[in-house]
Parts: sequence; C-alpha cells; structure tokens
Amino acid sequence: MSNILELVLECNDKFYSALSDGNLELMESVWLHDDKVKCVHPGWDMVKGWDAVKESWDAIFFTGGPLEVRTSNVELEVCGKIAMITCVEHISHKVGSKIRTGFALATNFFERNGDKWFMIHHHASPVPGRGLNDENIQ
Repeated sequence: MSNILELVLECNDKFYSALSDGNLELMESVWLHDDKVKCVHPGWDMVKGWDAVKESWDAIFFTGGPLEVRTSNVELEVCGKIAMITCVEHISHKVGSKIRTGFALATNFFERNGDKWFMIHHHASPVPGRGLNDENIQ
C-alpha cells in the first residue's frame, strides 16, 4: 500500500510543479486524456473533458499563471483504483510590481490506469476570508 500512496503523491506533486512552472507538457502527463475528466478553477465554471481542461490550463499559463503554488494539510485516501487528495493551496501571483497571495482548498481525484495514476478531477475554491483578494497584497 505504501508504494501506491507514494505513486499518488508523486502524481499530485507533478501536478503542482506543472502549475507553478506553467508547464503544459508536464500538466498533460498528469491528466488522464478522457472525456470524463473535470476541473474547477477558482471562480470558473466546471470544465469537462480533456480537450477543454487542457485549453483551460493553456489559457491560465498564457496569462502568466501563478508564480508559485505550495500545498499544506495534504490528506490522501485510496479506494481501489481511485485516490483522493485534499489540501490547502498557498498561491502567489504577481500583480504589477506586487506579489498577491491567497489560499484555496483543493480536492484532487486520481485514477489508476495500469501501473500509473492520472488526475481525473481537480477542484479549487478560495478559502473564505483568506482567498485571493486585495487585502493580501504585499
């Protein structure tokens, strides 16, 4: 079981590396390329299907995306071929010459396909009172 946990956590870490680096190729390697995948970015409607999910990440990376996303409070549950990770995202964006920081609660679902794990769902929502807002500009 510990090997399974490590593989799921590794996939989750690759997701956040791709997000922080604005690396669409790495992001593509994390996701299952299937019509069933879904993604909810903070403040967006749900995006459904791999093609639409890929386009959403491309749009985020094209506009600069976050400077950094770190995670804390990572909790992992595995049930057969499905794994769920919940965590707190610590997000930094550049706004003009300032750094804007905020927090989001995220739920990431993964599915085992053969001996690999792939993301099938990502949902991030701002933390009430601590989300990305002007009060957090440094």
